[in-house]
Amino acid sequence: MKFLINILTPLTRYSISIHNLGLINTIKILFLKFFPSDEISCLKTKKFGDIYWRSKIDYGVVGHFYNQQININTFGEEPEIILDIGANIGVETLRFNKLFPDSKIICVEPELNNYKVLLKNIENKKNIISINKAIWNKVDKVSIENNYFETSSQTFKISKKNGLSDVVPTTTIKNIIDDHKINKIDILKIDIEGSESVIFDDSAAEWIKSVNMIIIECPDNDSPFATNKIFQSFSKNNLKFKTYINGENFVFINEKCSWKSEVINFY
Repeated sequence: MKFLINILTPLTRYSISIHNLGLINTIKILFLKFFPSDEISCLKTKKFGDIYWRSKIDYGVVGHFYNQQININTFGEEPEIILDIGANIGVETLRFNKLFPDSKIICVEPELNNYKVLLKNIENKKNIISINKAIWNKVDKVSIENNYFETSSQTFKISKKNGLSDVVPTTTIKNIIDDHKINKIDILKIDIEGSESVIFDDSAAEWIKSVNMIIIECPDNDSPFATNKIFQSFSKNNLKFKTYINGENFVFINEKCSWKSEVINFY
């Protein structure tokens, strides 16, 4: 039985890829799995537009297009503002754009090489705005720790350690709200490799009441007890959120919002 499951699981996954991305692109993905490259390549798709990626380090995130992901049932109500923090190369931004094409999407990514690929992925999409900064609890400068050479995967941590080479400016969620004259954030997606424990400190009181829905990858592996800090922030600000678990993500929906977290495979 285990052998059968091991065979059927990838077959199912790549069948979904053919539906979502097309046969040629699925063959290309399979080829680059075995012969990865640092070069930027492009998947030309009908459903998501052009998807630029680097197969050696972006293979996992591109899998979002053919693995089960979060869908939001808004019961016909189009989200106005989506904020994608830790956008990486823009895979989730493209997914949100497919699900909610009339929404304004603001994506934030601090790492410059990721950001350059992100810009290619959102080119000519007038409803998407990008910011090349790190999200923090104040305007400052932070360093990016890259573990690519240790793990052969592209993951980053934001740090206040001195002496690291990649220094980037920071902004805050409150600054983004003010700069773009936002009254509310309908969907806030966060994936910032453990820095969640920083932005959910007391400064969260400046923005958290304006959020309808939060999608956040469980950050405790990168920052122990960060999830506890998120729940403490809800409590301090007298907020109640319905909680869903989808894969490695928590989905929090404000009690005043009628939306539901669901799953999606096919687009």
